[in-house]
Amino acid sequence: MRISIIGAYGYTGRLICAELENAGIPFSIFGRNEKKIEELKEKLKSVSLALALDMRKEEDVQLVIDESDLIVNCAGPFTEEAQLLTRSAAKNGKKYLDITGELGFVRNSYVNNHAESLKNKACLVHGCAFESLVADLIIHLLVKGQTKIKSIRSFYWFNQKKFSPGTRITMKLSKFRALEKISDGAWSIGNIFSDQLKVHWSNSLDTHFKAVPYPLPEIAYAYWNYEPKKAESFILLTEDEVMFVGGSKQSDEPAIDALDKLREFKPSGPTKEELNAQRSILAIEIIEENGTVSSAVVNARNMYQTTAIAIRLCVEELIQNPAKFSGVISPAQIFDGKEEQTLKALNVEYEIENKLIIYDV
Repeated sequence: MRISIIGAYGYTGRLICAELENAGIPFSIFGRNEKKIEELKEKLKSVSLALALDMRKEEDVQLVIDESDLIVNCAGPFTEEAQLLTRSAAKNGKKYLDITGELGFVRNSYVNNHAESLKNKACLVHGCAFESLVADLIIHLLVKGQTKIKSIRSFYWFNQKKFSPGTRITMKLSKFRALEKISDGAWSIGNIFSDQLKVHWSNSLDTHFKAVPYPLPEIAYAYWNYEPKKAESFILLTEDEVMFVGGSKQSDEPAIDALDKLREFKPSGPTKEELNAQRSILAIEIIEENGTVSSAVVNARNMYQTTAIAIRLCVEELIQNPAKFSGVISPAQIFDGKEEQTLKALNVEYEIENKLIIYDV
């Protein structure tokens, strides 16, 4: 299987390249900057092809399609630069993985590419990352049989203050994104202020937080797979941190122009020491229509390395079962029946509990 990595020299892209190389999986690498691509190629033994390409150009996208059976896209933001690639992958029957955390992009991909992917036996899997593969796996574990779901909510807490350049750009562009969620069984637009919750997380962090709405792909996965009445995701912030939160706003500047300006700045990502100090906690709460509450808490270190491992696990599954999956699917569907094994391979610790979070709305 011919495997290509888009955005290979980026912060997370390099981790993914190292993970695949250590697993003995050959691949090609692509990115915008020719010098950086060539420099990366010199450091990797598993690279069969290295080219500088622009995913905004149809001819460059077609070149990737022609050279690939499986495409790993880690060049965000995806809303502005991956839609041409996903449409082409669906049309040409390719396997596609990415690490996006952009809910709107994922939702639109399902609407625009699912039927075409099924017809052409393509498979598109978004969010193969700490957010939102881990949440999707936990939800698979918690939801049993034909249970009717009232609510699915995820809550993230991060201790790191320094993010990768790609993550930073995606967060800066969040002002252009709609605050999507599931309400009354349908897609709706939330409000970053009125939808906040007060949370006392007594089990893992003995403190009080504000749960601030932050739309992540597991909302779409939950909607596709379980049709809940409500699905939301949140980031937990202290009262001081909440003061800096701003909502989506209208801008006369196109998002693509804002993206190009942000790329003029070259901030560094976390150092190795900062990665080792990273801690992330994820809580999932599911409420069934009969009132039964199920929840779980996940503890993880180094979310970027977790993402690199997640891509490698997805690639290995698709290599072993290339014809098994088609359509736009959630990442946990690749590991159906292997959820616990996969969580262990991701080096995350989790505990399923009866009740985890107390809300004071």
